[in-house]
Amino acid sequence: MCSALRIVLFLSLAVSSATPQASLPLFQPGKIRVLVFSGRNNHDWRTTTPRLREYLVDTGRFDVRVEEEPAGTTAETLAAYDVLVLDYNGTRWGAATERAVVDFVRSGKGLVVVHAAAYAFVGLPVLGDRHVSTKIIEPVWPEYAGMVGGVWSLDPPKTGHGQRHTFPVKFLDRAHPIAQGMSETFLATDELYHNTRMQPGAKILATAFDDARYGGTGKDEPILWTVGYGKGRVFHTALGHDLAAMQEAGFATTFLRGAEWAATGKVTLAANIDPARAPEKAKRLLVVTGGHAFDTSFYTLFEGYKDIVWEHAASNHEAFKSDLRPRCDVLVLYDLTQEIAEAERGHLRDFLESGKGLVVLHHAIATTIPGPGGTRTSAAASTS
Repeated sequence: MCSALRIVLFLSLAVSSATPQASLPLFQPGKIRVLVFSGRNNHDWRTTTPRLREYLVDTGRFDVRVEEEPAGTTAETLAAYDVLVLDYNGTRWGAATERAVVDFVRSGKGLVVVHAAAYAFVGLPVLGDRHVSTKIIEPVWPEYAGMVGGVWSLDPPKTGHGQRHTFPVKFLDRAHPIAQGMSETFLATDELYHNTRMQPGAKILATAFDDARYGGTGKDEPILWTVGYGKGRVFHTALGHDLAAMQEAGFATTFLRGAEWAATGKVTLAANIDPARAPEKAKRLLVVTGGHAFDTSFYTLFEGYKDIVWEHAASNHEAFKSDLRPRCDVLVLYDLTQEIAEAERGHLRDFLESGKGLVVLHHAIATTIPGPGGTRTSAAASTS
C-alpha cells in the first residue's frame, strides 16, 4: 500500500513539475518572429548566419530560429513567423516548400534576401560549400526572380563583381522607412555586384558607383532594393559577403531596419546601429588582409570577446591611408603586400611610436615594404 502511494505521489509530482515547462511559450511575446534559411552557400554560412542571428536578437526586437535544412519546410511551419531571411545559395527546396515560401510572402509576410541568395535558383551552376560545379546546372525556379527583385545571370552582360574595395553606398529614396534618419551615404568594404538583372517590381533604394579601376562597370549599380510581392514586403541587400563585411555599420543598420520593415511595414530601430561600437575600455583591433588567400573562418578568432572590438581593412593601403592612432589600439597584420606609399608608412610609424600594439600573423612576416634608400625589409623589421 505504501509503495503504491509513493508511486502515485511520484507521478503527481512529475506531472505538476512538468506542467510549467510545457506551458512556456514557443516565442517571446511581442517580438517579431524570424526564420533564417541557411545550411547551403558558396559563402561561409557557418559564420555569417550566426552573425545575422546575433544582430537580430541583440536589438531586442526579434525572436529568431535558424533552419539549416529548408527543404521540407511546410506552410504550417512558416505560418508562425513574420519574416523569412535567406542566407542560402544551394539546391532547390522542392515544390511544396517553394510554394509555401511564395504563399507566405504573398499573404503579407516579409522576406529578406542577403548577398549570395541573389543567384540561388536562377539556372547557374550548383554551388557547394567550397567549390562551383561547372557541369551540374541547377533548374530555374521561375517565380524566384520576381519575388527577390534582382538576380544573377550568365548571359551578357554577365553578372559578377570586381575586386573587393571600399566604396560609398548612396540612398536614392531618402523617404523610405529603411533610409529615414540615415546619412545620405555610408561606406562599405565588400564585393560590389554588377549587372544584376533587376525585375520590373523592384524599387532601388541605394546604389554604388562601380569603379572601373577595380574591375567594375564604370556606372552606378543597385545595392539595396525593395519589392512589393502580393501583400508582402521584400528587402534585398547585395552586401554581406563575409563577417568583415557584415560587421560594418552600414550593413548592420540597413539589414536590421530592412528586416523590421519587411516584417511590419514600419521601422523603429535606430538609424546608426554600429556593431563595432566599442564597449567602455574595450580594446580596438584593426585587422588588415590582402595579397594572400585565406579561409574566412579566420575572422572567428576575434569573435565572442566582450573586451575587444575589431574592424577590417581589405589592404594595407586602406588601413594606413590616414592616422591610425584615433582608430585602434592594436594593429593585426594578416596581409602579404609588396608596396606601401611613404605617407602610409608614416602613419604606420606614428601609430607604433605612440605606444600602440602590433601583431604580425603567418604570411604577413613576408610582407616587404620600401625602406630608406629603396631597400626592402619585412613589415615587422621596418617598424621596429
